Amino acid sequence: MATGRVLPAAFGALLALLSLCIGCSATCSEMSNDPLVTNEVSLYVSIGGEPAGYIKFGIFWTIAPKTVLNFISLCVGNTTNKETGRVLTYINSTFHRTIRNFMIQGGDIAKKNGWGTDSIYGGIFDDEAFNIIHHGPGWIGMANAGPNTNGCQIYITTAPTPWLDCQHVIFGKVIDGMNVVRKIEYNPTNRYDRPLKPVVITGCSSVALDQPYTVTKTPVDG
Repeated sequence: MATGRVLPAAFGALLALLSLCIGCSATCSEMSNDPLVTNEVSLYVSIGGEPAGYIKFGIFWTIAPKTVLNFISLCVGNTTNKETGRVLTYINSTFHRTIRNFMIQGGDIAKKNGWGTDSIYGGIFDDEAFNIIHHGPGWIGMANAGPNTNGCQIYITTAPTPWLDCQHVIFGKVIDGMNVVRKIEYNPTNRYDRPLKPVVITGCSSVALDQPYTVTKTPVDG
């Protein structure tokens, strides 16, 4: 998939998504205005080896620039691990955990099974901002294993998840392809919430917008 330009300048089991954020350095206070979309990023996915479409996100650079830079860099694959020389990219990573009426989780570029993490910063990095809460389905945030443990793993909400508010950095919203999120969500899973048909990120595109726009803090239909 073609990639666009990048603006200049998590990991573990499902319990990571439920962890309490005690002692976080980021301030928990939702912004009053609607978030500004500065970039659009699309993830192309296959389910069971068959193309399933794409999920397009409106990304909030001004809210969490460090988080967004990491996400976009992993999307376009323009960074390598300094120790191993491995290209850091979401391509060929998976959505390894799906829970209906909750979320889909993926993006483990290190082990591709939910137990790995990495970032363009050489490992985990701190929580940046809790300026957006979870407004129902269709919001993308950083999975973590507790305070200040962001890496590469992401999740997309498929239902209201207020218990995650101010514990995970939200940095974007689905603007197209929520039907693909639902396909992933309803793909049958085993007892460990792992999809029976592998859900693989097969491509990614990123475009920095010349004319940013705002999105409403509302759930995404689809």
